[in-house]
Amino acid sequence: MFSKFEELENDYPDYITSANITSHSFIITFRAPLMLKYVNFKAFPCITDVTYKAFPKDRYLWMVMDFSLSQKNGYLSAYNIYTCGMTDGLKYLKGCYMHWMQSVQCISSIHAVVPVDKHTTFLELTVKLCTTVDDTGFNVTCNNIVSEFPDTCKWLLWWLQPDVRSMIFVNGSIMKHSLRFHVCRTSNAIESFHRVFNTLIKGGQPLRSTLRRALKLVKSDQDDLSQFYEYGMLTTYNRQQKL
Repeated sequence: MFSKFEELENDYPDYITSANITSHSFIITFRAPLMLKYVNFKAFPCITDVTYKAFPKDRYLWMVMDFSLSQKNGYLSAYNIYTCGMTDGLKYLKGCYMHWMQSVQCISSIHAVVPVDKHTTFLELTVKLCTTVDDTGFNVTCNNIVSEFPDTCKWLLWWLQPDVRSMIFVNGSIMKHSLRFHVCRTSNAIESFHRVFNTLIKGGQPLRSTLRRALKLVKSDQDDLSQFYEYGMLTTYNRQQKL
């Protein structure tokens, strides 16, 4: 097994930044080494919403998505390791805005739950749910949603779970202030990137082959940026240019 990792390190030098392999945790971190040369993350921060977690028992690499227990636990585990035991990781965990909005749009499109003539009212209430600071106003908004749209009760209760609520709503959040109100959030572009990653990185495959695919994809993105900045070559995704 370790010989395969050495082979990966030789094929992708400086990509793998750390590996923690014990009976209790299995975490491998990697990145494209030249990305910082081409991308100014301080000026243009990018918040992603995907955590990759390796399970030592099965030796498989899986993708866990937004607001899931696995995603939260994977992040907190990594945070605990790299901060030498600190347990305040939820302060630095921001929920995916796009997935929250997709959830709102999904339930509001069910006319038996949200009547067509009350669609705008429901959307306005969900905006208040996200932005209201004081407890009284937040509780009034929750009561209004349940009163106006009783079939949304289970949906609302899920989003009101303390850890989930902290990642997306202002009220009751323990998120760091600067992160909570930062303008940067997930976008359609990031969601598109994750969709490509999810298509190429299959679950239930041996770790060595899955990790190689992930590194190959990361290297491909780095090469695209390198060709653009060094030679002015635009990235093309199809053989024919789109008009």
